[in-house]
Amino acid sequence: MSGEGRGHDPADVAPWLILAVTAAAGVLVAMIWLGGTLGALVSGAGWRPPPFSLTLLLRLPDGTEQDWPGVPPLAVWSGIAVTSGATTALAAPVVTAGYRWFSRNPGLAGLRDLRGLTPRGAAKVARRLRPSLSGAKNIPPDQAGMLIGEHNGVELRGSWEDVYLALMAPRSGKTTALVAPMAIRAPGAVLLTSRKSDAYTTTWAPRSARGHLWVFDPQQICHADQDWWWDLLAEAITVEGARRLSGHFIACAFSASERSNYWVAGCRPDVPALR
Repeated sequence: MSGEGRGHDPADVAPWLILAVTAAAGVLVAMIWLGGTLGALVSGAGWRPPPFSLTLLLRLPDGTEQDWPGVPPLAVWSGIAVTSGATTALAAPVVTAGYRWFSRNPGLAGLRDLRGLTPRGAAKVARRLRPSLSGAKNIPPDQAGMLIGEHNGVELRGSWEDVYLALMAPRSGKTTALVAPMAIRAPGAVLLTSRKSDAYTTTWAPRSARGHLWVFDPQQICHADQDWWWDLLAEAITVEGARRLSGHFIACAFSASERSNYWVAGCRPDVPALR
């Protein structure tokens, strides 16, 4: 395959170019026709519109007397200026929204591809997942889902049932930028596990204000007061429970490549007996 990009055939572009020029000329004539006529009306000359045609553009440089006789040129030009400004102000949001919706970088998803993550799409998913929001007309953003970014100024949110994978360098703010905001804004209960204290220190105050906060910190990493305990060996009161618990320990202690080791296989029946 050639590394050079394939150019556009002029024969394919020409019809669209002609259509665009014609549409632009039509809009310009409409603004001049309406603006000049409104200016004449405001000046007291009454509603006297000239013929609507493209020749209006050709006659305008020679003055406004031919199309609006007896009307002060200042009134005509003022009406055209006001009409043009109002049309531009009304068209700008439409053009901006269209650009956001249809624009995309090569190889990347556009806003149309991400419609399920837009505010409207996230609210639709939230109504489906949470019956309490099914009849809500306006759903607060944090109730709809987790903020994961933006596309051309439009917020993108995933639902609270989605799984997020963040690939970030060490000390790049994973906890403060992702974990803590998600835990603080979650509308329901949160189970947060971390081996660092910053996850606790950044979330304990706002989560405590919403309900009871349970902290399991046997190694005193956070130096938090512990008012509950979890007995990891409570399940090992039967042989079956001990076997199941030992299976978890063995699976975590050895990698997949080591599971064929003789000693690993041999410890499986022995560990449950040590209870």
